[in-house]
Amino acid sequence: MKKLVRLFCLIVPFLMGLFTQPVAAQIYKKFKDWDVECAVDLKCTLRHYGGNSKLYYFGLDRTAQAQSALSLILNVNGALDEKSELKLKVESKAELFMLRLPLSDGKLENGEWRFDSSEEFMALSQEMMRGNRLTLEMPFTSGKEVISISLSGVTASAIFIDENQQRVGNEDALRAKGDGPAKDAVTRVREVLAAYSVPDPVLQIWNTSFTDCSETYGEDEEDLFEQYGGLAITLTDKATLFILPCGSGGAYNFSKAVFIYDEGLGKARQLPLPTVGEHGLSVMHTAFNTYWDDKASTFSAFYKGRGLGDCGLLSTWKWSGDFFGSFELIEERSKEHCDGDFRSEWPKTWPVQ
Repeated sequence: MKKLVRLFCLIVPFLMGLFTQPVAAQIYKKFKDWDVECAVDLKCTLRHYGGNSKLYYFGLDRTAQAQSALSLILNVNGALDEKSELKLKVESKAELFMLRLPLSDGKLENGEWRFDSSEEFMALSQEMMRGNRLTLEMPFTSGKEVISISLSGVTASAIFIDENQQRVGNEDALRAKGDGPAKDAVTRVREVLAAYSVPDPVLQIWNTSFTDCSETYGEDEEDLFEQYGGLAITLTDKATLFILPCGSGGAYNFSKAVFIYDEGLGKARQLPLPTVGEHGLSVMHTAFNTYWDDKASTFSAFYKGRGLGDCGLLSTWKWSGDFFGSFELIEERSKEHCDGDFRSEWPKTWPVQ
């Protein structure tokens, strides 16, 4: 049973958001009725997906800077009366907390309403952790809608955000508060969204790679970096790991290649990824639908046999070392039959049992 839990913990990050933003979410976890995503810069978003025809999601997000406040986000199906206000109520056994937000204070962009950082939202988050339900009264132009949201999972989500933003025990934590001073979170990871931000030795290999990483990159072609993004992970004061797009994305499989660069040596190389081949151990030079876990220094990939994600190949590698380090295959699972079954445990191909 523990193995099955680990498997689905691995699958989840790939199924959430990889279709449109392959590297946006570095960390993802679900706590009962709430979802938490933390981006590469450790900005974390707490969302409840409405399950209602009028509400797509409601949420709060927070950057990883010291003493940063929360912002409120809302995505709805329909036009809101911008001259009116949004009313929020948190119900608990002891009391009722209410917050009124004039829609004129918010910004509507790409279908999402955003209300900028405010201490009011910090108070709201504290009440949400104490409460039972959150009620939204939304002023649509077609009429008022009242939607009730379960708060089950909010407290665990807040602790998870504190952990990932390195606030546990600090005075500015959401839940895991302490006497420690507020400080900015530190991360080794940054996004790579343009070719010019990649060192020339890496870019030269990327351009000449037999995997045709640059096949659609050029002045008049699709910019792979902007479209699919990449990551740079600082390993030492000289060595940096680059996870870069490699070829244009398919319908549900997005390909990446891994490179390492040492500034002191002025050298770069592409890194092979061990795998289990038909006749034994082999290597592959690209990975699909990838996920970097910076805490564990592991790199995972999920090649989908079809878009549903009920078959394919799951691989996880562990990184160790500096420029001369390597990836070690620590687990691989494969499922050939696309049968719609998400409950059974995928057969393990590595380690060999």
